[in-house]
Amino acid sequence: LKMLLELVNDMSSINGTLQSNHTLQYLELSPYKVNDTDLIRQQIENALEINCEYENNPAAARKEKVIQTQLNSLKRSELCHQLGIGQRKAVLFSEIKPIHLP
Repeated sequence: LKMLLELVNDMSSINGTLQSNHTLQYLELSPYKVNDTDLIRQQIENALEINCEYENNPAAARKEKVIQTQLNSLKRSELCHQLGIGQRKAVLFSEIKPIHLP
């Protein structure tokens, strides 16, 4: 699941999120496994919903994903922990105002 989340919303950096897939709208995930986390599944589903909502505007999808995941410091911190991404990056980018995004 971590690899699927990286595909639709790469949390490693803002640039990673901007370069994620913004056209994929549907994935059929297998039933829960013991080591699955609800948070990762939820984030995959959220990313796919954003892709659907902005299907004709990938730039808006990119921006929305950055706003929802990179700039939300609490969500970012929890996802970083689940994905094994360093917390230092989470703090560094969490205070950027959405108006400064491309």
